[in-house]
Amino acid sequence: MLTATTMIAGVAAMHIIKKGQTLRGQKSAQKQIYLIHELLV
Repeated sequence: MLTATTMIAGVAAMHIIKKGQTLRGQKSAQKQIYLIHELLV
């Protein structure tokens, strides 16, 4: 179950980034990678 939850969180994070709806309004790829890491770890 943990794997499915992590996968869904990752997909949701990618959609948020794609729409430009990050909390910090970050546009750089490196900062978006850090955001995904924070969400999934």
